[in-house]
Amino acid sequence: MKLINQQKHNFGFTLLELLVVIAIIGLLATIIMINLNNARDKAKDTLVKHDMSQLQKAAALIYDRDGAYTKLCDGTIPDSLNTSEEPALLGAIDNDLHNQGSEITECLAGNIFAVEATLPSDHTKAVCADSTGCVGLGRVGMTMSCWPCD
Repeated sequence: MKLINQQKHNFGFTLLELLVVIAIIGLLATIIMINLNNARDKAKDTLVKHDMSQLQKAAALIYDRDGAYTKLCDGTIPDSLNTSEEPALLGAIDNDLHNQGSEITECLAGNIFAVEATLPSDHTKAVCADSTGCVGLGRVGMTMSCWPCD
């Protein structure tokens, strides 16, 4: 009797192995997309905080020049380089906030001011800037008593 050594050379993958690999790749892609969306939301929130900080600084310049914040909320913030009244700064910040998915929910001005804008990632949270120099985080609707600054 003659023994023949038969070896089966299998160089391919089975269907099950391919399906498992495809499922793992799909799962990893989903996790990456979720993390990218979270990073994008955090970036938008950071831009809103920056815009509110810029608004607070512009308001301080207005107060130094005019002695009041009365023009802050009517959209006619004067350009600090000239005396013409341009609705540039508040309008530009408001447009930038809208582009990020946020909005100014309150703007109160006179001898003091407080401006509140929602965060794009969570519309129950807001950034508040006020005449004390504070730019802080809190929940929507607390404008006149801005939250403690860290």
